[in-house]
Amino acid sequence: MAKNEFGRNIIIDKIPPGEYQMNERLPPLRKAVKREVIQALENDPYILSCPQKEFGIFWALNETYISSVSLLAQYPDKRIYIDGDNQLIINYLILDDDESFLG
Repeated sequence: MAKNEFGRNIIIDKIPPGEYQMNERLPPLRKAVKREVIQALENDPYILSCPQKEFGIFWALNETYISSVSLLAQYPDKRIYIDGDNQLIINYLILDDDESFLG
């Protein structure tokens, strides 16, 4: 217990990380991402890039974040990989590719 400015007893709650008090300034929200859908054709190459590079680029495969290392494990032939500019490079698609890539 503690006392307020009038000398009355008050209960102070400790707030765990990730929760905020009333009137507390919250961290700014990230900019909304505009999603685009493409219909891909078998054997065609694709280069996917993020237009908002200054905010950081995160690629996801079926809603799971991926990296160059995880793609290399999944596609050792480098059919699909992330290059040095954080572009998602798809050299070619096969009929069994039914994944969703998000950037």
